[in-house]
Amino acid sequence: MDKIGAKEIAKLAVAYQQAHKANENNPAMLLSSHHSKEVTDGCVARMDTYFAAEKALFNAIDNITLREIALYRGLISALARVYRYVINRGLDSYYFTRKEIKELLKNENDTARFGDLVWFGGLVFKTKKAHYGMNMERCRDFFRGEHEIPTRVWKNPVTDELVKAEDYRLIGQIPGILEKLDEEGFYVSNYKRKE
Repeated sequence: MDKIGAKEIAKLAVAYQQAHKANENNPAMLLSSHHSKEVTDGCVARMDTYFAAEKALFNAIDNITLREIALYRGLISALARVYRYVINRGLDSYYFTRKEIKELLKNENDTARFGDLVWFGGLVFKTKKAHYGMNMERCRDFFRGEHEIPTRVWKNPVTDELVKAEDYRLIGQIPGILEKLDEEGFYVSNYKRKE
């Protein structure tokens, strides 16, 4: 299975944006008959670069069918802190906003990835943008080592539909999934090409 990385997609998008910016005034220049052959040839070359960048980007995007989202230890630690926060509030409510829990998330990666927890075994659910709820019973069972959750899921990035969940584990088995982080400790997204 071929994988295409987020960095490759980002590079294609930057090349496309740069070609687009260089091309913003080309159509008017090409239509003007009083420009020299060198100016017209330069415009055509920039148009060719633009169309090549556009084709490369759209081909890469068209070939993506699934996005891999993997769990990692830091996200489980963040979940544990939020779970304790919800319990300690003393309220019957298990709803919260990302703003309320931001200080419990240790870094930007945890803050950005917290919403991905909705894909892992129903521990967290989303009510609307940046508003979450927690299934307290499932969380309790998970932290007791009685409830398995998937450690890797595949979702359709266009429809946001969960396609496959795999590698179910109990909490004590999670440390082995740290390989999904880069050398700086940030999660690396992977994509699959169409088969």
